[in-house]
Amino acid sequence: RTAGRGIERLTDAGIEVTDGVLAADAASVTLGHLMRVSEGRPAVTLKLAVAPTDACPKATANRSGSRGRMRAHTAISCAP
Repeated sequence: RTAGRGIERLTDAGIEVTDGVLAADAASVTLGHLMRVSEGRPAVTLKLAVAPTDACPKATANRSGSRGRMRAHTAISCAP
């Protein structure tokens, strides 16, 4: 509704505006939207299980869900 002119409209109406307050917090909360709009791609988070020896468990099974997590933790704890 403001077509990118929200701050201008508020100041024209005599309302004091402080720009950039909590900008880093806002960016982290809206990261998915910002990445899609600015980069044209989704924001992706990589979850990686690494053993104390810095070795990754072998990708022999699906690691999704509670059973998969249990398998991953078992593989990590048994890694040489």
